[in-house]
Amino acid sequence: MTPKEFPGHLSSLQFDFLRAFRGPAFFLTGGGALIGFYGHQRITRDLDLFTRDEDAFRVGSDVLKDAASRIGGDFEALRTTPYFRRFRVSRAEESTIIDLVLETVRAISEPIALPSYDILIDTPEELAVNKVCALVGRAEPRDLVDLHFLHAQGLNLDNAIIQAKQKDGGVGADTLLMALQGISPEQLDESTTMFMSTLQKKLSLDLLPPE
Repeated sequence: MTPKEFPGHLSSLQFDFLRAFRGPAFFLTGGGALIGFYGHQRITRDLDLFTRDEDAFRVGSDVLKDAASRIGGDFEALRTTPYFRRFRVSRAEESTIIDLVLETVRAISEPIALPSYDILIDTPEELAVNKVCALVGRAEPRDLVDLHFLHAQGLNLDNAIIQAKQKDGGVGADTLLMALQGISPEQLDESTTMFMSTLQKKLSLDLLPPE
């Protein structure tokens, strides 16, 4: 999977903002990366821009404000912590949430160039690892939907689970299985429900003691 634009999957405001954001030390991750550039067909209300560069993070608010201005948008700061900043960018009837994050955890695979944009983007492999970590951390249906999409594109889930444990020591077959048990099939479509059932069976087998 190589990144390319999928018009219509992100909103016009989201695409315009990403084109205007001059932050080469930042990389797009999460659902925005999957939806805008890897072909995943769902909507997202937020864009996640991470960096491991403290200097880039320090000036990130100014870069974001400049991007919003150049596309004719309004800019509003919503939340600020030492490692996380949340903003709302609005234009006419559209709005989107932008999260800037100073990432302190080492990547399994480094972000790659995003053609025609002045930012990087996470690889599908890194996105799969992050989705496994997210499932364990918050057990939200959207993370399972995203992981299902990546698996359907040929991503190796066994590798993703192993690598997720390297990134977060709390991740394992047991904690992932527990997280999946917290997601109701009523929250999923039929295809994702079948994917979850298959994954649960596999994880249960992985937890059996060796004969």
